[in-house]
Amino acid sequence: MLVHVYRNLNKGGYSIRCPKTRRVIGYADAVTLLNVTLKVGAASQARARREGARNVHAWAEGTLAQFPVCIGERVSYNPFTDAGFVIRASGKQVTTADCLVLNETGCFLGKPLSSDN
Repeated sequence: MLVHVYRNLNKGGYSIRCPKTRRVIGYADAVTLLNVTLKVGAASQARARREGARNVHAWAEGTLAQFPVCIGERVSYNPFTDAGFVIRASGKQVTTADCLVLNETGCFLGKPLSSDN
């Protein structure tokens, strides 16, 4: 199921919304997505910078998954300093990922665990 996931600034955790209706369909403390595209709405980002207040304008779009993953590099986004999502350690911008893990400690690139590992 294709979904949009973003950090819920009011309740904590993550909101999961339907991309077609843009309505929230659920909440979670942790989410794993496959075939991810990281998106930032330019107009809302500009409004956040202009007003100095956060708003929902950045999300991960992908397919919900439920299986163990190996967590890799941390990904972050700050609307006041970054143009988009970046790998925290290197500052390299990232727009897609095969797997993304969003949990209580942050957002991370992931790799599905297989029986070969």
